[in-house]
Amino acid sequence: MPNLFNYLGYVIFFWSNENYEPIHVHVCQGNPSANATKIWITKNR
Repeated sequence: MPNLFNYLGYVIFFWSNENYEPIHVHVCQGNPSANATKIWITKNR
């Protein structure tokens, strides 16, 4: 999974195989994990 940014211990990243969801990034503290917070980049249709 590609990391986009690291800031104060938080990692902003995305999974490359989530074609079924609108564009979003995941944010977590420490190592990336599957249960990280999602932040939507585009509005959901």
